[in-house]
Amino acid sequence: MMKGVDIPEGKLERRPSFRLSVLEESRKRELLAETLAWFRGCWEGRDVA
Repeated sequence: MMKGVDIPEGKLERRPSFRLSVLEESRKRELLAETLAWFRGCWEGRDVA
């Protein structure tokens, strides 16, 4: 988990948000980019039968 970002489990199926100020540090932006790349890989690799 990233400091400053606390998304309750019940909101994961909705549109969770966090303060953009969390992304002021470059490492946190990198973590976000890595997470989005992982999500995209999962999405593209899903079985849509």
